Amino acid sequence: MLADRVLRVFSTQNTVGISANREQIAGAIRKEVGTALQTIFGLEITDLQLSCISYSPSFQASVEAAVQAKNDAIRAENTVVKVRYEGEQQKVQADAQAAVHVARANREA
Repeated sequence: MLADRVLRVFSTQNTVGISANREQIAGAIRKEVGTALQTIFGLEITDLQLSCISYSPSFQASVEAAVQAKNDAIRAENTVVKVRYEGEQQKVQADAQAAVHVARANREA
């Protein structure tokens, strides 16, 4: 019964925000579990502590894959920016050399 009530609360949460919303989740679990225990057994909960929140291996692998994909996308974007910058540098150098050649040709003419 306790596991059911706890899972009900967790199922309403965005998994990424669980750590940040730990106190809010604990309050919701306290309320759900407290109501159930009071109704079924006449017990009152005075306190509740979430000591450990662990994720399934498949979820952890999914998060790691998402982080890796994001890092790869950033790396690829940085490579594009670098190549574009180097291309612009080469164009500026080529334009400058062309201007020098034109100036020489004009002086010699």
